[in-house]
Amino acid sequence: MYLKCRLKKNLNEKVAPGAKELVFELEQKCYIKQLAIAIFMNNTTGTHDSRLIIKIDEDEVLNEDLRLLRLHYCGGITSPNLHNFLECVRYDDTNKNYSFIFTNFSRVDRRLAIFFENKDTTNTAWVHIGVIYDILED
Repeated sequence: MYLKCRLKKNLNEKVAPGAKELVFELEQKCYIKQLAIAIFMNNTTGTHDSRLIIKIDEDEVLNEDLRLLRLHYCGGITSPNLHNFLECVRYDDTNKNYSFIFTNFSRVDRRLAIFFENKDTTNTAWVHIGVIYDILED
């Protein structure tokens, strides 16, 4: 198997108040080496109850609100060390800014799709995503 490293990003994806929207899509047979997600919401009405949903080849592999994502998979710790599968690198509940990095995430045979459900019913959320991946070729 021959590997080619690639990068893809989506910046400034707007998610309307109260909406669930597709914020990133990659249709490629690949291995996700790193997935970085940054979420910015209104500092008054934004909420950590908003949800991150990840589907790989149409299988839902994650559907978690931001607070529980940090608690269940990062032990409630915010750390920039990047030694774990999932790191919470920013969790600012005052300003409603959240960032997570997944390392050595998963093999994708057809499609990686990331959705964000904005539980803030008043203001838009902004989602930024960057992926580093290896193309898998036969």
